[in-house]
Amino acid sequence: MHSLIHDMIDSAAVALREQYIFADVGRRAAVALEDLRGGDLRTESIDDLEEVCQTLTDVMHEVAGDLHLRFIHHPDAAPDAEDEHDYAKYWAAHAARTAGGIRSVGRVEGNVALLQIGPFLGLPRYAGTWQAAAMHLCHGAAGVVLDLRECFGGTPESAALICSYLLGPEPTHLTDVVSREGTQQFWTQPLLPGPRLGAELPVAVAVSSKTFSGGEELAFNLQELGRARVFGEQTRGGAHPRIGIRVHPKVELALPVAVPRSPRTGRNWEGTGVTPDVPAPASEAVQVAVAELRSRTEKK
Repeated sequence: MHSLIHDMIDSAAVALREQYIFADVGRRAAVALEDLRGGDLRTESIDDLEEVCQTLTDVMHEVAGDLHLRFIHHPDAAPDAEDEHDYAKYWAAHAARTAGGIRSVGRVEGNVALLQIGPFLGLPRYAGTWQAAAMHLCHGAAGVVLDLRECFGGTPESAALICSYLLGPEPTHLTDVVSREGTQQFWTQPLLPGPRLGAELPVAVAVSSKTFSGGEELAFNLQELGRARVFGEQTRGGAHPRIGIRVHPKVELALPVAVPRSPRTGRNWEGTGVTPDVPAPASEAVQVAVAELRSRTEKK
């Protein structure tokens, strides 16, 4: 076990130096891990792999303060991003198992559609069938509430797909994602499977203190564009897109490699989270959001 832990640390240190989005922070996090490898007795006393991951993650967080940067224990096997077939198979299976991140779709009183999203909005190439189907089921509603309280992740591509259904046909510039290699722009899609819900349909978003990453991106984009009001609690505050690196047969290093920036303000939600327009306990956020949409639609 101990030699494998040392190998994990060595592999992670290389990745941190070469790929972490902030080069000097990556170097300092790598040194912190190597110091642990070289002499901290805690490493020698740990025999549980999940505990190892948490210990090493805590060390990196002390340096970087980046919630996306972490070691993830996979009880069966960590996905291998270097094997394209294996990686695609892993995420395709994940999408099938979680319906692409769609928990449920239904209607509540007042013909308001309630779409529950989580735990992870996968890439549209794997998860788009379920995501598009969910948006189709919202067609004809008087308003839509996106429940992101249990959404802990996603991708800029999936956030753009959902936003595309809620905006007009003209492309809208959503996000710039800046990495060491350059900048990638994300826009709404001009062509979609099925009808748009339209730019005039009332939309609300419910969030919690657990909403994270891709869930936050979807809430942030819709709020910043003035397309939806956000209800609930301050979200967790993780903005940096990350890659996964297998550093042990059962351990993945989640490594942030980019920073999203609003093309309008240059802002993102890293470290701060998304601030709700209407604060409410998470347990009440959907109810409050539905009530507001219902009052708006009943006035028409």
